Amino acid sequence: MRRTVRSYWIFVLLVGCAVSVWAQQSLGSFTGTVTDTTGALVPGATVTALEMDKGFARTTVTAADGSYMIPDFSPGRYELSVKKEGFKEYAEKDLTLTVDAHISRNFQLEVGSVATVDYVEGRPELASTENATVGTTVEQEKISELPYNGRHFLETMLFTPGVVPGVQGSELNNNRGGSIEVNGMREDANSYLLDGMSDTSIAVGTYSATPPLDSIQEFQIETGVYDAKFGNSAGGQVNMVTKSGTNTFHGSLYEYLRNNKLDSRNFFEPEVPPFHRNQYGASAGGPLSMPGVYNGHDRTFYFMNFEGLRDNHSFFSRSHVPTLAERGGDFADLLDPSCPNTTLLLDPLVLFNPSAPLVIPGGPGEPANNLNTLASSLPSGTLDPVGSALEQLYPKPNIANAPCGQENYQAQVQRFSDTNSYVGRFDHGWGDNDKLLFRYNLTTDSELSPSGLPTGVPGYGIRRVDWFNASGLNWTHAFSPTLLNVAKVAYNRWQYRWSNQDQGLNYSNLFGLAGAPQALRDTGVPNLGFAGYDGISPDTSVPQAGAVNTFQYADTLTLVRGSHTWYFGADIRPIRRGNFFEDIRARDEYDFNGVVTGSAIFGALPTSVQAQLLAACPPASCSFGNGVADALFGIPTAWVRGSSGYISGTGTEYDYFAQDTWKARRNLTVTLGLRYEFNSLVTDKYDHLGGFDFTTNVCGSPGAGNNRHGGRRAGRNVPPHGDDKPWGDVRKPRPSAARPQQFRASNRPCLVALRR
Repeated sequence: MRRTVRSYWIFVLLVGCAVSVWAQQSLGSFTGTVTDTTGALVPGATVTALEMDKGFARTTVTAADGSYMIPDFSPGRYELSVKKEGFKEYAEKDLTLTVDAHISRNFQLEVGSVATVDYVEGRPELASTENATVGTTVEQEKISELPYNGRHFLETMLFTPGVVPGVQGSELNNNRGGSIEVNGMREDANSYLLDGMSDTSIAVGTYSATPPLDSIQEFQIETGVYDAKFGNSAGGQVNMVTKSGTNTFHGSLYEYLRNNKLDSRNFFEPEVPPFHRNQYGASAGGPLSMPGVYNGHDRTFYFMNFEGLRDNHSFFSRSHVPTLAERGGDFADLLDPSCPNTTLLLDPLVLFNPSAPLVIPGGPGEPANNLNTLASSLPSGTLDPVGSALEQLYPKPNIANAPCGQENYQAQVQRFSDTNSYVGRFDHGWGDNDKLLFRYNLTTDSELSPSGLPTGVPGYGIRRVDWFNASGLNWTHAFSPTLLNVAKVAYNRWQYRWSNQDQGLNYSNLFGLAGAPQALRDTGVPNLGFAGYDGISPDTSVPQAGAVNTFQYADTLTLVRGSHTWYFGADIRPIRRGNFFEDIRARDEYDFNGVVTGSAIFGALPTSVQAQLLAACPPASCSFGNGVADALFGIPTAWVRGSSGYISGTGTEYDYFAQDTWKARRNLTVTLGLRYEFNSLVTDKYDHLGGFDFTTNVCGSPGAGNNRHGGRRAGRNVPPHGDDKPWGDVRKPRPSAARPQQFRASNRPCLVALRR
């Protein structure tokens, strides 16, 4: 025994690189008391928990007070049996253990032969009555039968009180199926666990791999009053468990279809735009066996799942673009009396040639053409060729008789998303004391998010190519019925690459924009803004790319002593955020705000002339200047030179806790816990990171701020209606404070190094 314990801990130290003891968040337990028909306690009774679908079993013996505790069981269907010499054996079948559930089952034995077995089957689903946590468990039946618009695992959590979708347009909610907010916390303040192992990319604040709904057995989301084993974030604790193989082969083949043939026409659109959404997949699981070579029944199991999503959706985009006359420099339509707001253009040449005639509408001797017919009123060669080329990027209007200043261009734009998800899980058990689990998840995503939705100029969207994976190895070993250990190693990677839709087209060289960036990744149309029209604006934060690697080394130690169950733990997670870059306005930005043919000229004119202009162009119904007209002169109001930012942050999280679950009475469980978290300072290999220390008002010290966080957890759980009526639980929690996430709050640089 001593040699076995020594060998085991040597393995844990080698794998974990540190002593780490961390409770399994997805595992549950059975506890209770055994009595006879007179109510007398029965010590020394043998209690066995059998996982019915896999044949895994574990046994313990009741203590002097008749109590028993069997910890660390995976969710599933179980049979509990109790036997002792001089009593009939008693067994209950089909007991469902859900995620992180701690079930109390009390048994009453009758005097008789041990060869006689009393079976009870078909018990109702049992509630977890042995802890004070607050949350919701969603079982497989609800996952498979409830209708979900999109079949994303986040949608199943919206049935939980306090959980709402993330804010529309936020950084995380715009991508990968959305985000959630729990009890008012930010969308990046949640922890995601997959089979008890981290699926959270801490440096980003969201999940890594996306498990398909068909691969999830069940999940639990805890929204408050967590056990000490939970932490890392102040929002929800999303605890998912994947399906596993059983002694019986099972599989599925499915497809969910939506298309425009099933849709009606929007009243404001000419037709139903094309829409094709196919979500399909297959799964298979069972014992891993090779006839004549290996029989995996009751020992080795597999489960595999693939799901693909092909979503091609077209939308009608509308925008306001220059008319054909305006593209040639004729802005006479802006003075049309039918316009709700007319526009008068002022000649910038009057500032350089005071003798130049200033055309005032309605003035004496007004010529036939004023500056609103810009091209014909200026000397040859006055219009700027670069500005003329930029405004020619606009598509030609195609909505006939569009009202003045309103949307005059319409086009169908396509948004597509190709997503593939892969899941592989293998379970193996040898003897009654050891179980091994290995799981691998991979999600690949390729998307085009078009510009021009619902308004704007199409053709300048974002292409996304993402790659997310999560894997883990979990080993459960029972030294004795009252001492168990669970060692695990996990890893997840969050990797992405975003680029502008028109990348590869070097418009800057084509138009002769001096000093424009020449790198291939920074090619495309500059960000262009023209007052009075929809801008031509690729996203200002693309291209960008990077990866976050999160490692996890953990181990569980569970010790049962009489009515006390002790947990001790630590969670060690090195985080490597490397080779990130984000180009801000990489293609430069040019804004033409109508100042050159408007306010800049107006402010330089004599007061008497200003009065004449205001009389001819009253501010209530008329304005000065036009963005496209400014571009034809080649003078932008603002010009922004782009920049590149790089980051390569590295840090480690160290979380420790201890917890005692005390069965004080048959109907009273008290939980006391303490948790301590330490986050190392985040460093960058180029030394670009800095922080601001609010205590000393000093800027520049790397990772300045408080990186130590602790809290105490306490709760008591009382079933007031007796042991068999847990739906009346009274939960009296005392929660602890939570901390902000690493890489996101305490380590923001106050100086950012920007390089071309």
